[in-house]
Amino acid sequence: MRGLSALLLALILPGAVEARDERGECFSATVGVDVDSDRAPMAKPFLLGRYDCDPATLKFRAELEDDDLNVSLQEAFLRTDLSDSVSLSFGKEIVAYDKSRFFRPLDVLQSDRLNFDFRDTSGTLGGLPLLSLAHFGAAATARLVLSSDFENDPDGINLGLDQVILSREGFAGGADYALTLRYAEGNERTIGLGGSASVQLNDFTLLYGSAVFQHGIRRVDKRVALAATGALENADDNWFPQLALGMVVNPPIDPSLSLTFEAFHDGMGLTEREWDTVGGGFGLLPYLRQNYIGISAQRNFGPVDGLVSAIHSIDDGSSNLRFGIQFERSGLALNLGGNRSFGNADDEFLSNDKSVFLEIRIDV
Repeated sequence: MRGLSALLLALILPGAVEARDERGECFSATVGVDVDSDRAPMAKPFLLGRYDCDPATLKFRAELEDDDLNVSLQEAFLRTDLSDSVSLSFGKEIVAYDKSRFFRPLDVLQSDRLNFDFRDTSGTLGGLPLLSLAHFGAAATARLVLSSDFENDPDGINLGLDQVILSREGFAGGADYALTLRYAEGNERTIGLGGSASVQLNDFTLLYGSAVFQHGIRRVDKRVALAATGALENADDNWFPQLALGMVVNPPIDPSLSLTFEAFHDGMGLTEREWDTVGGGFGLLPYLRQNYIGISAQRNFGPVDGLVSAIHSIDDGSSNLRFGIQFERSGLALNLGGNRSFGNADDEFLSNDKSVFLEIRIDV
């Protein structure tokens, strides 16, 4: 299989076979299945593939989308180095900027990016068609991303949009940072300014934060709620914030334990009055209100990692709890866990009252 893959890619990328000889194996693949009683269909087989040899990288993820055997291609892009400091990517790709853990305001190209359990988040997150030009400087990386999501109709969030993003990512003053400027067109025009940074306070404490300010309202539920309350007319002149502040602690008494605390404010979410006006939200996002707290505890037990995560809505008191274990050995990864909702979390977190999940991955 590997020999055939290298031969086919060599026809596309001249010099690929020679690069394989110099650098070892260029092609890697993972097959797996994600079983979740909270989704339909319950079992979703997937295939991850990556070809990485100078001068190009090819990565893809294909997932079985439904019972009719339709395949969803999550990522499929080609990356090549134009020089020692400039690279070009073309295709469907997931681009992440944020330093936050639970909520990721700065990941403006893709939405619904929540670190809630051990599973690969790209399994439920599709890359967007884009062209990315990156310059890797001595002090920072500058990136220009042009994205045109012609595959989807505008949904009021991030799908079906034409976007331009300028970013700068680097390390300065002891902080790992990212800055973004975003312009997007779809059903509404929006401009967003954002930044994210993380800093190591001491040997066992990491502090991080993200802030994005968006001019113009894209989300359909927010526009309907503002219209219903008579506040839409002047709303497009305002800047709406999304703010995340968190801390990761590795207690000195137990280095294998990692505790994460994060607070999140979503100015694009619905206030209590707006929520009541639209009848409990539309279910477009995994979080629809404005104020949340995320807490997680992760600990290593030899070959097994354990994780407990919870997101709590300050606005209505509902919560969503997930717990799981991860086992990895000799190319096999097994993630097993469950989900439990409290309060009105079904409306707010798009989750059943109780569910279980299992993900199995095998490197081939």
